[in-house]
Amino acid sequence: MGFFRQSAAASGTEARRLIAELNGLIGNDQQPFGVLVDATAVRSSTAEWRGEWSVFLRAHRGDCFLSIFGANAVIRVVIDMFAIGTRIRMKAHEREGGARAWLAKNGIGT
Repeated sequence: MGFFRQSAAASGTEARRLIAELNGLIGNDQQPFGVLVDATAVRSSTAEWRGEWSVFLRAHRGDCFLSIFGANAVIRVVIDMFAIGTRIRMKAHEREGGARAWLAKNGIGT
């Protein structure tokens, strides 16, 4: 499982860095994996950020569980729209405990 603390302004540069780190963690075996994201600091996301993550997550639609916590109301709408648009298993939670519990419910160790 990967854990990321997202910065206040989610940029394409940051997305590429995080995706490279995550690719190093998950390898190429297509086994289910989870990503726990602390979004408490996020205030905005760029189209480039959303585009980079969209490509990665669509490629891993069948093996990725993305659990995000701490996002404000505006970012939660972005998360919900992103989940619908990419059709990935992704859920926003108010607190870290709920995010970890959702991953565990889906067989991802936290």
